[in-house]
Amino acid sequence: NVNCLYVDEEGRLWIGTNDNGLSICINEEIVNVIDQAQGLPANSVRSIIKSSDGYYYIGSTSSMQILTLNCGLKVLNVLKEVSYADDSAADEYGHVAAISNSGTLFLLQGGRVVCSRQIPNSDEVYKSCFFDPQGRLLVVTSENRIYVYDISRGYFEEISVMDTGKLKSIKDLYYLENCTMFVSADNGIGYYDAAGRL
Repeated sequence: NVNCLYVDEEGRLWIGTNDNGLSICINEEIVNVIDQAQGLPANSVRSIIKSSDGYYYIGSTSSMQILTLNCGLKVLNVLKEVSYADDSAADEYGHVAAISNSGTLFLLQGGRVVCSRQIPNSDEVYKSCFFDPQGRLLVVTSENRIYVYDISRGYFEEISVMDTGKLKSIKDLYYLENCTMFVSADNGIGYYDAAGRL
């Protein structure tokens, strides 16, 4: 029962399951299994991402575990405040963004929590996150808005909020080389041009 998949730059397939922890597959063969018996916080893995500085961020239903493969697989840290991380994304500067199922947005770096954020005075919550080619963090919300943040100073500096028009339940964002951004949703697909027009 697979929840998520991730392929790293060495071609290893990381498999997050619903009840059997985390498996690492090389050349179609399982070479390592990590579950609660080996120190994984929970056997249900929700998200997997690798930061540009080499840390693997494993989001489980209990907390987020930070692993490294430097001289073998090792546990670097456990982030108890980042529970049930349903989505995560990484940029080219060691930053990782993660969103818990309660809708809290976390900024992580070096295996630690840098800061966190919720949408104030609202029932709106964060749902998924992506980094654009300029390194800005784009975060989709339950109200089908896209918040754009600059995280270069170590906190969430809001740049803009993008309206997605009639698109509902946004699933993915994808950039072309000309900076056109496609938005896929349950009820269709749309795009923003390089000037940010929908």
